[in-house]
Amino acid sequence: MKNATRFAIVLGFITIAAGLGVSALYQLTSDRIEAKREEAFAGALESIFPEADDFRVLGEQEAWTGTGVGEALSQGSTVGYLAVGARQGYSSTIRVLVGAEPDFSVRAINILEQAETPGLGERTREVRTDRTIWQAAGEAVGLVEPAEPEDEVPWFQQQFAGLTLDEIVVVTEESAEGVQSITGATVTAEAVADAVRDALLEIKAALSVDAAGGSGEG
Repeated sequence: MKNATRFAIVLGFITIAAGLGVSALYQLTSDRIEAKREEAFAGALESIFPEADDFRVLGEQEAWTGTGVGEALSQGSTVGYLAVGARQGYSSTIRVLVGAEPDFSVRAINILEQAETPGLGERTREVRTDRTIWQAAGEAVGLVEPAEPEDEVPWFQQQFAGLTLDEIVVVTEESAEGVQSITGATVTAEAVADAVRDALLEIKAALSVDAAGGSGEG
């Protein structure tokens, strides 16, 4: 009986210790994940509005963290607006940070979160390059001079720059207009486009501008 009681007490201590350990590990991991998420978000803001020195909630003084509509400022003057759109893709929710010019055309977008199919929907983050595998290998071992840095904006996301709300249309064939889809990942491409449209509509609504681009005041 004494042995059973002792065993139960020891087992209880082990269970408590294991629980505390798991809790501490979870807290440490979640803190690191959140820190990386905040760092990535700050980098995304800077990539869209590099000239901005402040990002605030529209019409307020507090810092914009991705909820509602944000305002990009440079020396106190507005250089553009920001909002985050989210839509369900093929296998994940896709969150897109959208930067808009004062005329409400797209300045640039940045896909913050997605977990689409590798090789298909994940290509929304693909950066095209003209470098060959031999050039990369030569640079790695010092046989050739490193090439000049290439544009690191994914080709799919680049297509949104300069588009207005009505021009954001996904096309499956090569065209001078619209957004070229990704082969085998039309659902993902449409989800990104919808998220961008949602963000632009949110910005326009916050500034009392209708979808056609006119003022909402009569």
